[in-house]
Amino acid sequence: MGANVCTRLSPITPLHEACRSDKVICVKLLLEGQAKINALSVEQRTPLHDACRIGNIASVNAFSPDEGTPLHIACAFGSTNCTKLLLKMGADTCTLQSINTPLHEACRLDKVKCAELLLKHGANKNAYNKFYRTPLHIACGEGNIFVYCYF
Repeated sequence: MGANVCTRLSPITPLHEACRSDKVICVKLLLEGQAKINALSVEQRTPLHDACRIGNIASVNAFSPDEGTPLHIACAFGSTNCTKLLLKMGADTCTLQSINTPLHEACRLDKVKCAELLLKHGANKNAYNKFYRTPLHIACGEGNIFVYCYF
């Protein structure tokens, strides 16, 4: 406890090492300790790149208590390129580890392209969040009429 999770005395960070070694529990602990998810290795790769290279779906679906999974974050910020990549790598469209699924997040924040991608990849448009609201409830509650068109 108390170790610097962002330390870098080698070409990679501890998070890179955990992702490269398929140590999912270590990845989760490092993320909870605020390890830098976008830190670049000398090969110019992020820890997520390393997880994807070894086919570690668990890391692609790694959960942060503050932000959810990488797919939640990509959808919340409307990053269609990240959303596409995460979906291609097997990200779970229906995960409900936080309050909302990624589709709820896209609908809440009017990220139409991300919502469309999620639906094309099997996201459940009738899924309930932790408050028993569907993505359509969320879209309508926020006045996001463009997302509404997909329902």
